Amino acid sequence: MEQVVHLLIGNKANEQNLKTSSCHKTQIEALSTFSRQIFQELLDDNLIMKQIQLSTSSNNENIRIENATINHLQHERAWLIEYLLYLHGVDDLLITWSKIIHRMALDS
Repeated sequence: MEQVVHLLIGNKANEQNLKTSSCHKTQIEALSTFSRQIFQELLDDNLIMKQIQLSTSSNNENIRIENATINHLQHERAWLIEYLLYLHGVDDLLITWSKIIHRMALDS
């Protein structure tokens, strides 16, 4: 039974990933290879993109509140990633950061 549940959750997550990827396909293709890889991995990650829902029904009030808070934070994180994807200049910013980090690593 548990394997069936995991399979169903996995299929639902894969369907959602396809929808998310196709929804943002044009914007992702406009990015550099470096930025494209970063955003594609973020958008395909089920935990990051709010596709793993924690139960908000529990006998313990504290658990119910914590799960609702985690669900809310997952939604905010997904919104932020989608916002950054469409933010003008994010590609240049990521490339610049990469170069700075690379230089710092070489200097140390």
